[in-house]
Amino acid sequence: MNCAQLAAALSDFLDRRLTEEEIAVVQGHIDECPHCADLFRWEESVLTLVKERCRDTDPLPDGIESRIFGLLTD
Repeated sequence: MNCAQLAAALSDFLDRRLTEEEIAVVQGHIDECPHCADLFRWEESVLTLVKERCRDTDPLPDGIESRIFGLLTD
């Protein structure tokens, strides 16, 4: 695996959508390539931040879903 291939596979790797064999190949490259290891850590930190922020939201105001849906279908 080269760096371009890793970049293309990184989202699937982080989302756990690869086979065990593919995971091993991606992980092996990350373990050996400092540049890709940095890219992996950055992408992983972004996903973690998004997940944390999405959990800490207040409930939506009453009726907001129907108003948004109405705007999208007009």
